[in-house]
Amino acid sequence: MSLHDRALNLPNALTVLRIFLVPLLVVVLLTRFEGHVYFGVAIFALAVLTDYLDGFFARRRNEVTRLGILLDPLAAHEYLAGILSVQA
Repeated sequence: MSLHDRALNLPNALTVLRIFLVPLLVVVLLTRFEGHVYFGVAIFALAVLTDYLDGFFARRRNEVTRLGILLDPLAAHEYLAGILSVQA
């Protein structure tokens, strides 16, 4: 596995998008409006898709970076913390 120095690439952009979706998901789930659960599910599904695609593109296009190796688990843990905070 070679690590590229170019941090700004498609897989990392998808990971950053997933990180920015967390506050939106939390706000949507805590705000009571008609269809908020469906909107939250759509945001969560988008996050799952970006999680899959960033790994797929990083390996397929050989764009694994040190930043991506750090950000991907951070994004996953942030999502878990966000979901658990809404449920508490």
